[in-house]
Amino acid sequence: MATRSAKPCLSCGKPTRAGSRCDPCRRTGVRERSRERGTRYEQGYTNDWLALRNWILMRDGYRCYYCGALATTADHMLPKVRGGLSTLENLVAACVPCNSAKRDKTADEFLRSKGRGGLNL
Repeated sequence: MATRSAKPCLSCGKPTRAGSRCDPCRRTGVRERSRERGTRYEQGYTNDWLALRNWILMRDGYRCYYCGALATTADHMLPKVRGGLSTLENLVAACVPCNSAKRDKTADEFLRSKGRGGLNL
């Protein structure tokens, strides 16, 4: 049986089995990214937001506004970075792939980029 050769860690260069980062570097990276982002509360995920997100998911039947798949997140149709607010009118249920792909586009821009036409608001 052939053995896999160890690949170097991308951070420190030590041999790893996984081929990306060794365990100590992986744990350090997670801690550093966590420190940069802050706590969930500092990011704005308060109990009020969690309750609002759950309400949006129930209102939309846990279906993604953009593709119809199972939705587990709430998305701002007009992104917060463009002045959108966390209001019932501006939030829709979205699946993780659509929410990630949409980034800072408006819902209209995102739907057009998917070839589904714009919104008739």
